[in-house]
Amino acid sequence: MFNLSPILRNIYNSLIWRLVGLYVYCLPASHKMKTDDRRILEKFIFRDLCFNDSVHDILFVGCSKVTSWYPAIFIFFFRKNFVTIDPDINTARYGSKKEHYTSEYEGAIKNNNLKERFDIIIINGVFRYGINTKGDQIKAINVSRLLLKKGGLLIIGFRDNKDKQDLNLSIIDSKVFSKNNIAGLGTSYFLSKSINRHAFVSYIKK
Repeated sequence: MFNLSPILRNIYNSLIWRLVGLYVYCLPASHKMKTDDRRILEKFIFRDLCFNDSVHDILFVGCSKVTSWYPAIFIFFFRKNFVTIDPDINTARYGSKKEHYTSEYEGAIKNNNLKERFDIIIINGVFRYGINTKGDQIKAINVSRLLLKKGGLLIIGFRDNKDKQDLNLSIIDSKVFSKNNIAGLGTSYFLSKSINRHAFVSYIKK
């Protein structure tokens, strides 16, 4: 892998991605969530991260049965470390076998090995589902700042519903983060077709 030309690397990645598709197809239905937002995350965002040679360390916040197969997607791609974190000890079995942390997200900053390490942090479906209050959400955004490398991307998935909006984007400090295209989508804001108006946003750490 170290000596592959860009063309051969792309061919290799394309082949592995086809195998990933077969692997996902064979998964039990109980391990998959067939909503449009999950389709966007799994088929577009993840694909871009797998093919992007500048992305090495990815932190995925929150684990469940329907995310249990996510770490396996990245195993055979060049220099991809898919790290997971969740405070519930019972969900540890759904996290990365290679590197999982049983911890509140804000507790991650106590681990010096995680500070300024990540190229990508994904917080999807966690706001209002574990990180609930405005104060806790502000803390989570600040933790993301401390764990991301300079130029690293924060990708957030949340319900952008006027009646049940999970996150007010105004809490994201524009002095620290600026809007950036979501991996694989070419826009900084993407509204899925899911009935709950699940949207994705992306910010780059300045």
